[in-house]
Amino acid sequence: MTAPDVPAIPVRLARRPVIGGLVVPWITARTPDGRYRFGNVDYHRQLEALRDRLCQTCGGPLDPARIVFAMRDSDLRAFISHEPGMHPVCAAYSASGCPMLAGRISHYRATPLAAQLADLGV
Repeated sequence: MTAPDVPAIPVRLARRPVIGGLVVPWITARTPDGRYRFGNVDYHRQLEALRDRLCQTCGGPLDPARIVFAMRDSDLRAFISHEPGMHPVCAAYSASGCPMLAGRISHYRATPLAAQLADLGV
């Protein structure tokens, strides 16, 4: 990403790790050696966020009156989201910073997780 493509980090996200100028979402998976895997979700954090109504981006509690969901058309038609909600500020940041949500890429990496882990020697 070039400098104009990297959005300013909101105060709410200031304590999250940053890689390449972008905040690492709270539900992002990590490899056994500690590296974050953008586009991969930590299953346990995803469940915790859904169960406890936590923001998938910052990990903080959500206000039930103000939750934003990033949904595909197919999810919207089925009235279901497989991803936790976000605070409005976190959603706005994600919509501009995340290459998928911002429309800069059309799909996640095609390499299966097992092959990615094998490349890391896991």
